[in-house]
Amino acid sequence: MYTERKEIRVYVGTFGKYASGSIAGGWVTPSEYETYDDFIDACKAIHKDEHNPELMFQDYENLPESLYCENEFSEEAFNFCKLYSSSSIDPDALEAYAETFDIDEGASIEDIEDIFNERFIGYFISNYDFACDLVDNLGLLSGVPEHIANYFDYEAYGRDLLLTDVCEYNGYYFYCY
Repeated sequence: MYTERKEIRVYVGTFGKYASGSIAGGWVTPSEYETYDDFIDACKAIHKDEHNPELMFQDYENLPESLYCENEFSEEAFNFCKLYSSSSIDPDALEAYAETFDIDEGASIEDIEDIFNERFIGYFISNYDFACDLVDNLGLLSGVPEHIANYFDYEAYGRDLLLTDVCEYNGYYFYCY
């Protein structure tokens, strides 16, 4: 279920302008900047009319909600944006990952990608389909006579995994370790 990759943008104002009744600012695309510092400098340049602008991230487009914070745009959120824009990973799977797990403080682009790849299982329409795929790939019923294997309850197995070892978000399944 791969969808078109959308551009992540944030609207940057300042607390000073907001306190004065203005939401003047501009849209910025984090992935267009080489480094986090370059991104922050570009945000501050929008507000060069203020001596020391206290940035306020007032809105966002296509950013997972879990990464949004009005008070700051974290380096982890920036690194996620860079990975999102440059990776061949399904953008919906990356969004599901960000909505399911906290991204570790200080995580680099490579760290985020590595942990995503370790945890990601796949996209499935239902717990039943997930369990069927897992049982088949792991060979859990190999050697079990067919007349007994036919009684295996895939739906219950998939549901039980979600209670302990697996997380799901919008059909994307991840190991929870």
